[in-house]
Amino acid sequence: VHSLITLLKAFNSSEMSPLCACVLHLVELVGRAAPLLVPHNTHKRKIKENSTDRIMRAMTKFSKSSQVTIQPFILIAPYKTMYESISKLAQDEFIPFIILPSHQSHKMQQGGGFNCKIQNCAPCSVGIYVDRGINDLIEAEDVSERILDDNVINDFKSRNLGNACVLCHHVDVTNTLEAWEVIRSSDNDYDLVVVGKRRRPNSSRERDMTPWTDYEELRVIGDMLASQDFCGGMNPVLVVQ
Repeated sequence: VHSLITLLKAFNSSEMSPLCACVLHLVELVGRAAPLLVPHNTHKRKIKENSTDRIMRAMTKFSKSSQVTIQPFILIAPYKTMYESISKLAQDEFIPFIILPSHQSHKMQQGGGFNCKIQNCAPCSVGIYVDRGINDLIEAEDVSERILDDNVINDFKSRNLGNACVLCHHVDVTNTLEAWEVIRSSDNDYDLVVVGKRRRPNSSRERDMTPWTDYEELRVIGDMLASQDFCGGMNPVLVVQ
């Protein structure tokens, strides 16, 4: 997902030149006589999410912060003829470019290769995307969330340009320990400190430090801000998920 978002950003879409991408999750057909293409509902909350839900949610978040419209679909069809359904969709929707991942399962490579079949019958250009990075759904969600965070911060700066009551500092840190040093060096008397928290730790370092926190529900940074080491523990702290 992370690499796909990076690829979509490379198209440099804008308000004058927007981009629409149909994202397909391919599912093997079982117990049906004909292929089925259905929209994926990213707004419906589920008690237990699967990999498709997480992928589509990450793509939808990216769409909201860019000029890329994402149309998520689930394609249910036999593996041997799935390429025909994809080619038909491209023809019916006048899709000019199909992007396929290079690494497919062994089952999808049987019978001449899934990607080769699409290349032979597609009514449009076909791109094979080679990504040798780590496939990490959690990382992909974090990337899309960081994009949203940056947009919110930039919007806040624009709205408060020239406001003497607002002072913005940007500090780069490479690990949690450096972040802790920055927090400890803050000696101001704040009326309220607000910090964000994701549902899951967003880095291996944060996951490693979680067992050392006093209040797990605050996460690592929130726990640091609530400790006596930050301004003597006298400032109220609001941790928002």
